[in-house]
Amino acid sequence: MANVDAVDFAPYLAIAHALVAHAPPPATSPPPAPGDRVFVTAWMPGKPPVRATGLGATLLDGVVAASEEIAKTATASANVRVEIDALTTAQSVKLDSRLRDRIFDVGLHGYAVSDGAARIGWVLPSEILLDGDVELGGAEKDRETRPLHSEKLAADLAARAHVEMPVIASMNAAQFEITARVEPAVAGGAPVPLFRTMPPHPTTLTPDALLAAVRAAADYLARIVDRRGAFTYQYDPVHDQRSGGYSILRHAGAIYALMEAYEELHVLEWEQATARAVGYLKQQLQHSPDGAFLSDNPDGEQRKSGGSGIAIVALVKYAQATGDASDLETMRDLARFIVHQQYDDGHFRENADVTREDDRARGKRLNKEIYYFAGEATLGLTRLYTLDPDPKWLAAARKSADYIVNVRDAHDDLKHQIHDHWLSYALHDLFVITREPSYAAHAHKIADAILLAERKPDTAPYPDYVGSFYDEGQTTPTSTRLEALASTFQLARFMGTDETPLATASMQLACFMRGQQLDAESVYFVKDPSRAMGGVRESLMNSDVRIDYPQHALSAWLRVARLLRDPAWGKPGK
Repeated sequence: MANVDAVDFAPYLAIAHALVAHAPPPATSPPPAPGDRVFVTAWMPGKPPVRATGLGATLLDGVVAASEEIAKTATASANVRVEIDALTTAQSVKLDSRLRDRIFDVGLHGYAVSDGAARIGWVLPSEILLDGDVELGGAEKDRETRPLHSEKLAADLAARAHVEMPVIASMNAAQFEITARVEPAVAGGAPVPLFRTMPPHPTTLTPDALLAAVRAAADYLARIVDRRGAFTYQYDPVHDQRSGGYSILRHAGAIYALMEAYEELHVLEWEQATARAVGYLKQQLQHSPDGAFLSDNPDGEQRKSGGSGIAIVALVKYAQATGDASDLETMRDLARFIVHQQYDDGHFRENADVTREDDRARGKRLNKEIYYFAGEATLGLTRLYTLDPDPKWLAAARKSADYIVNVRDAHDDLKHQIHDHWLSYALHDLFVITREPSYAAHAHKIADAILLAERKPDTAPYPDYVGSFYDEGQTTPTSTRLEALASTFQLARFMGTDETPLATASMQLACFMRGQQLDAESVYFVKDPSRAMGGVRESLMNSDVRIDYPQHALSAWLRVARLLRDPAWGKPGK
């Protein structure tokens, strides 16, 4: 196989585009390059991709052969982006039900079967990802690899080879790697290199670039609010399909993020969409003699406190950004419920408490509560205090923070400290109000735990993993941790301490997230680019967009942008 590292793919893409689009050939031709097996894909909005392969004495021969094959069935269209994948390595492999791939290599390997040049079946690395040919998530005993959907893979290989499925068992099988380039979104630009379907992640971002990402994410969130005020909860941009389910807590978080963006950029459509979302949120509140609460699961005791906290955070930000504080009594009602749920030691009522206290629950093991709910409740009370300075809100927030700092997390080392972004927000705000040293110290402890766990350039298995935390390269774990880091970055600036390590790590995390935001260059593979633009993907291996993915990314990017744009932002009095 020829080395294509030095190949300029621009003329090859131009020739392929002309053939696929049934357009006049370009005036220039590429310099001679050794023959390579290539795969050409034609991406057209609203239509399934059309793929073909070619092999010739030169690289151009292979590109032309594949493009001419596509042109036989592809409708003439100038609105097409062509991708060329050139084969770089291949090795024999056994295709059976035990076929697995190393987790970090998922999306980098394609598969082929052949018994000669006349019959070849192939599945590209991008198809493995975009068509869901690998099992992601779940409780895997073998955490280092993931199983492929071998039956689907075999069926696809047989279809491409034009043979019956049993025949491929007698054919030579190989696992291969490719070098991929796609045409730029704007004609005349340089070919876009692809790695695991996406362009390379940026390595640094200016404040303007961060704000552009914020604007795109906010546009996405506002665009998916329907007339009732509900968001499109989960969206598959590859197939332009919506998924079921809904989380009203994430709905509240999306309101908060949209209002943060509105506060900065003042886009009227965002405020209008958020007003509808606030109306929907208030309809979902549940009322009790002890106050109102918001919960995805009324059986989760601490979940009620956390949900009520996030609802307050959302409503406070809406009031601050718009000047409309008409929902203040609703916020107070939510806060009264949180205070009611709090025990004398500062912790909020949990399912374990229900089991101990309620005879009807004895013998019934309720689900364990999640640590993040306490931080959400604490932040809600703290943010309400800034709008409605009633001492009881601050007292309850402090009692909760004191319990978390001095009891719950007191004995956790950095490897076990929860990376709690909502708590980091609350600790920053509480320190600014009270100057209590333990709040700042614990915020820095959370930040140090995040810095310890982050994948850095020297520990990441591939460059696209830099700034990630989990094996599938999920984006929201990075976004929430960046929220925590940026909050403590702001806290360090307020205190006048060294902010450099936090600034450096924040940039790495921000770049990882930006690398997974769908933009003009990366929406080549989605069915409806106008709908998907600005969304943030679930992970390096899954293109689904749920409302909390752009929500957390938006909030994190915005705080980093403000810190980098103005060296005085976050200091006392600023």
